[in-house]
Amino acid sequence: MGTNLVSLRKLRQAGYWWDQRDNKDIIRHVNGQPLCTLQQKHDQYVLEYIPAQHGRSAFAVNHPRVNSRTAKLPNRALAATWHRRLGHPGPRSLEHLVNHTFGARIRGPITVECDVCGKAKMKRQEHREPRKPSAKPGERVSLDFHDFHPGLGGYNSCGLFTCRASGMVWDYYFENRQEENLLAMMKNFTQMLKTMYDITLRTVETDNELRRSRQISVWLTREGIAVEECAPRTQQQNGSGERSGGVVKEKGLNWKTPYESFFSRIRTAQETEQPRIGHMKVIGCKAFAMTETAQLKDKRLWSRTNPKAWIGFLVGYNSQNIFRVWNPVTNKIYITRDVLFNEEEFFSADMIQMKETIGEQTLEEIQGRLETLMSAEKLDQVMNPLQGSDELENPELNFESQIEDLPTESEARKEPQTSKESEYTQMRFEPIPTPPESPSASFLAHIGLYPGHVPEQDLLALNQAFYAGQMAVPIAKAKDGVLTKAKRSRYIRGKLKLRDEAQSSQTTFVPERQNYHRRNLPKAPSSYGSLSGHRFEKEFKQAQIDHLKSHNQMGSWSEIARCDLRVRNAQILDCMWVFTYKFDKHGYLRKCKARLVVRGDQQQKSTTDETYAATLAGRSFRTLLAIAAKHNLELLQYDAVNAFVNAKLHCDVFMRLPPGFRRGEKEGQVLLLHKALYGLRVAPLLWQKELGGTLRTLECQQIPDEPCCYKKGNIFIFFYVDDIVIAFKKEEKEEAMQLIQSIKGRYNLTGGNDLQWFLGMEVIRDRKAKVIWVTQTMYLEKIYELSTANTRNEAPMSKEELFPNEDTAKSQTSNWYKRAVGSALYASIISRPDVSFAVSRLARFMNNPSEQHLHALNRVLNYLYATRYLGLQFGPGEGFEVYSDASYGDNTIDRKSSQGYAMKLYGSLIGWRANKQDTVTTSTTEAELLAACQAAKEGTFQLRLLNSLGELQNTVLHLNCDNTQTISLFTSSSEKMKTKLRHVDIHNHWLRERIQQKTISISFIESKENIADGFTKALQGQRLKECLQQFGLVNIEHHITKRRSELPEERTISEILEELYL
Repeated sequence: MGTNLVSLRKLRQAGYWWDQRDNKDIIRHVNGQPLCTLQQKHDQYVLEYIPAQHGRSAFAVNHPRVNSRTAKLPNRALAATWHRRLGHPGPRSLEHLVNHTFGARIRGPITVECDVCGKAKMKRQEHREPRKPSAKPGERVSLDFHDFHPGLGGYNSCGLFTCRASGMVWDYYFENRQEENLLAMMKNFTQMLKTMYDITLRTVETDNELRRSRQISVWLTREGIAVEECAPRTQQQNGSGERSGGVVKEKGLNWKTPYESFFSRIRTAQETEQPRIGHMKVIGCKAFAMTETAQLKDKRLWSRTNPKAWIGFLVGYNSQNIFRVWNPVTNKIYITRDVLFNEEEFFSADMIQMKETIGEQTLEEIQGRLETLMSAEKLDQVMNPLQGSDELENPELNFESQIEDLPTESEARKEPQTSKESEYTQMRFEPIPTPPESPSASFLAHIGLYPGHVPEQDLLALNQAFYAGQMAVPIAKAKDGVLTKAKRSRYIRGKLKLRDEAQSSQTTFVPERQNYHRRNLPKAPSSYGSLSGHRFEKEFKQAQIDHLKSHNQMGSWSEIARCDLRVRNAQILDCMWVFTYKFDKHGYLRKCKARLVVRGDQQQKSTTDETYAATLAGRSFRTLLAIAAKHNLELLQYDAVNAFVNAKLHCDVFMRLPPGFRRGEKEGQVLLLHKALYGLRVAPLLWQKELGGTLRTLECQQIPDEPCCYKKGNIFIFFYVDDIVIAFKKEEKEEAMQLIQSIKGRYNLTGGNDLQWFLGMEVIRDRKAKVIWVTQTMYLEKIYELSTANTRNEAPMSKEELFPNEDTAKSQTSNWYKRAVGSALYASIISRPDVSFAVSRLARFMNNPSEQHLHALNRVLNYLYATRYLGLQFGPGEGFEVYSDASYGDNTIDRKSSQGYAMKLYGSLIGWRANKQDTVTTSTTEAELLAACQAAKEGTFQLRLLNSLGELQNTVLHLNCDNTQTISLFTSSSEKMKTKLRHVDIHNHWLRERIQQKTISISFIESKENIADGFTKALQGQRLKECLQQFGLVNIEHHITKRRSELPEERTISEILEELYL
């Protein structure tokens, strides 16, 4: 029985999850709306069960008898066809075809009569004495040059080396035959013979091409290479060298495709080994190449009714199953495997045929198409298909994607429509049986036949004329005529005009990019080489240009010659492009970004140069948020554009030109860097010093214990690399704005809005309640994709203890485990203290995880996703308190104890940690003592930071502990600890001394009220709920939903299905 499979992973990416509560199996959307109920049939979960005998049941329509590994049958064709396929060989060559090649079978007589051979092979009949062949291959070669019309790559000349002994041919291509190019060719050829074959070139036969250059003559004499030249204007004496080029030109006569790069046909004709030729087709025959959309199975719903191939013509081969196909519309050659051929039809470059094609239409019709096409309103519609790299997309796709925005029936009643518009809506789905034919290939080819002599505007107009024919194809009937694609496009665009104008006045997004969500985007290019053919190639290339302009404005570098004395003994670093997407707060594409990065990893490491740059600690950021919530401070966020480039370099650093900008006149240039570009080892440190120096000149004081935080009066400035946040009271807004303007005078700052996002954390604020929440909802949704199990868990970890793996894990499994643990670890140290203990345990098995560890890690990821709307709350509250706890000997493997601490400021959890103690203790008291000392030291540092920020001056650190015996050791004069563990005794005396000095106070607290208790054990059930409340983790789903209410309306069923196909 046939079935249709549904991907649960795709459903999850679309926002659906498997609800197994109450012994039910329901697929629900994240908003709770059910999609379907699963049934169990034949030990499988079924969305919709249809019995096998039912009329709607699925069935297999075809059973292929061959696959990709099945050997192909011999290619059978008439002798005349093989004669054209192989480039017009003689009758004797065809006789040996079957015995000397694979994959070829000839039907019919061998003798062929070919007009092309008769016209192309006519030669002067001359007598020449045969040359004495060379004794060894490669020692004697002939060299000849052949000129061609410029090809697509700009090459107009070819040099052919022909070995006298073996007949092997090597080809070189030139844009011009200047002295330096010919000398480089000779050096490359001789070095290639020496390196690959250990052959020393002795003699070169040529027709006066090399002796014209004195520099080449001197080099040939120095290398000891003899040159045998033929008599002037007697190229026949050059023998096989001249013949090699003649054969190519003869066979090229029948290859009528214009702009076919001559090196394509040369490489096709010069195969000297005995290959399989079953794949060969007649050069110039019609080819049907699959579009990129069909190859990638992109936009399946649209592509089902659209052409899956474009028409081109064969011009050569890259291998047995990779063909070179010329597209007359885009005037480019494409390399593809998925192609079919029609060897009965060929390209015709006859101008008469093109004139006859155009002559079938009246002058008014041609003029009307061109005028319609050249209008500004239709320009983007016509040229849109030309933006692809290897396909011709249907121009109407862009408009189909907007049909869903047409007025609904209810809106149509409110807005009266003309009779013409109503006719359009009524006749949309009445197709015409036979559409007109596309323009002929000769017309398409002559659009761009000689680009060097035809103005660019004329070429654009002619290209548009072809698409005008496509836009004029009838798609429906009307009372007074037919509806064409162009008419429908005008109708739709007219309906959307007012909406687009309203949106453009309220947003800075590009309308074409506004509907791209991050989950529907292709991966950003990983390198400059992968940029070609990307969906956003045009946008990324424009971003490259804009980025380089900004560097020119900043004076980031200067160009110098590679032969400069400063470069002679210096290291020249490479560079690379990094491409990324920038999204808005809802995950929709805002812009494509390109950044030039220096290969700092190539720099020679120095033991004396300092490269460490401090960054803002997560605990410091939470501290500032707690202070902002307490005093109701304003929080404004800014971004420093190209931050590192503002810092100057103090030594000479040289870099290659950016990829894609190294050709032409700048080929011999390098860049001398003046600014600290991204990627240099010292760049972060230089930027930190630069920004810190600027803030100090503006009378800002650095916080002693936080190098990324500054203070001026009651104004706080803290930053993480190029993200800068300023906090101030409302009554000090004027002074704060003056400070920001002073900073803007030095750097290019963008932003200035309320703090909403910081390092992937979403900040939500309730000003009336003086509460701030920090959540990582979008980050948790992203890392949930790492999960390999779909179980729904109510707790982050079970009480079952984890043990080391006795086997050896696969490298792929270990890499996934490390990545997933690292992702969960970031969440646990930023805003999710409830998973700290679980992640701490899982991190112990990074190098060799077992199935048990994988299951436990999947449980953490699933729990984080299920509770992704939990936010860490800041405020309201008072004071500063520290909590400590330990779990004595709970690690069975080494019997070390787990410990944890927590710090609360103004009722907000700002610091926590769950870890294993370094040493084994002999009692619960000792374990609690070590935990209390760790908490006391961390609390002392935090209190010093608060004092520097002007908070809680002259405050005693208050420490809470749930073990009375440990407290008595510190407070009672009679209680003394007896232990032989020196380090434990030292901690005891240190904390006892601090308590006696009254800088620290310690008090007893019940275990249920001890916040640190949640960091020493696996939380379950009611205890987990109590700890969530103590941590300040609150469900803020309604706040997140309210903020994202600006999102587009809920997607339709067709949109959901489309996303599932993507």
